Amino acid sequence: MKFHYEVRLEDIVQYYIHMSHTSPQFRFVVKGRQVRFFIVLLLLGAAGFFVWPPSNWLIYYGIWIILSFLLSKGYSFFIYRWIGRRLRKFHAKGKNEGVYGEKKIEINQNGITEQTDGMKDITYQWSAVKEVYVTSLYVFIHVSEFTAIMIPRRIFEDKEAWENFQSDLKDYQGKERGGR
Repeated sequence: MKFHYEVRLEDIVQYYIHMSHTSPQFRFVVKGRQVRFFIVLLLLGAAGFFVWPPSNWLIYYGIWIILSFLLSKGYSFFIYRWIGRRLRKFHAKGKNEGVYGEKKIEINQNGITEQTDGMKDITYQWSAVKEVYVTSLYVFIHVSEFTAIMIPRRIFEDKEAWENFQSDLKDYQGKERGGR
């Protein structure tokens, strides 16, 4: 299978957001920020209790704890939006050779060959593939903890071609894992 497509800014943003969801290190950072945000909200609620004591403190604290929990969970949504904004600003400045432009991918029984404009061809054997993630818009083929080959759904003519590609990809992976 051979694919030829252009990598866009939104592809890069989606790649980083995907990596933030699948990277254990990033998830740990997000959880830590959520916990700190939750604690800060609880402390603000306790300070508010002393400044303006409610008549029924049990209801006050119950509502404040639930509200703090919901706000701390929603905090990760804002982190991902912040990542997208920062990446768009960073990449808008330019100087990203090898990131954007034409990309050619060839997938066969020997592995995956990736060619980007102005860069050397890189060939990954199937044994180098760590994991394959399929989302509604992309297939991410992880070849290391921080590197993934991104194949967008938009390059396929229809849903059937997209599903056939995923099936072929699983077959190639299965043959490599069965052959070990």
